[in-house]
Amino acid sequence: MSQNTWNIIEERTKLKEKALQCKHKICQKKEQIQKSYSDKNKEVKQSARQDKRNYINMYAEEAEKAALRGDLNKVYKIPKVLCGKANQLPPVKSSSGKIITTEKRVVGEMARTL
Repeated sequence: MSQNTWNIIEERTKLKEKALQCKHKICQKKEQIQKSYSDKNKEVKQSARQDKRNYINMYAEEAEKAALRGDLNKVYKIPKVLCGKANQLPPVKSSSGKIITTEKRVVGEMARTL
């Protein structure tokens, strides 16, 4: 996420703290603070969506450039990165023959066998 989005999130957090400090339910300030919090929350969501679009477009442009260069390795890796499947560990069998699924155990088993 961009720095702008993080700044908006900080502002939203401060507004939420102010709303929680106003203990009176009838307090007019609380209503104003809640309305401004709601508006800030919409801003955060819009900014996060824009950041996500920019992130995906950056990878799409990178994939297009790689395709023009003929770098198929990069072209095939980019969709995996976008789907979150880029860093998956291969299945590993333990010494007893069972398949290990948790990352901690896989790393431990690989370290023991090597």
